[in-house]
Amino acid sequence: QGAAGTILFSVTLKNTGAGCSLKGYPALRIKGAHALLPTHVVHGGLALLNSTPTRVKLKHLGRASVLVSYSDVPVGSETSCPHGKALRLRPPGATGWLTVAVATQACGHGTLHESPVLAGVKHAL
Repeated sequence: QGAAGTILFSVTLKNTGAGCSLKGYPALRIKGAHALLPTHVVHGGLALLNSTPTRVKLKHLGRASVLVSYSDVPVGSETSCPHGKALRLRPPGATGWLTVAVATQACGHGTLHESPVLAGVKHAL
């Protein structure tokens, strides 16, 4: 949702271990059917995404969210945009990657805009 051609979605993170805290932006990569696709990540870019990173404390089973947006309108010499099958996400400070099943078609050479990690469950409006 958002401006014409702008897709916005949320990713909810659930802490299944001991209490921890997160601050900042996750690393993101778009995954195609068989390989990672070119991905360019921008912090902020839409009013909903332009938050200052704050420390989010997560108890066991606590939740946090990240909002992500992209445009599905080709730019420049693009005639089409690659189809992603999943999103790879590495929370700030983590070493491992999570895989989130979400279909994307991010134009602008795989440009994704993201919010910092936000406390609680946030839904794309």
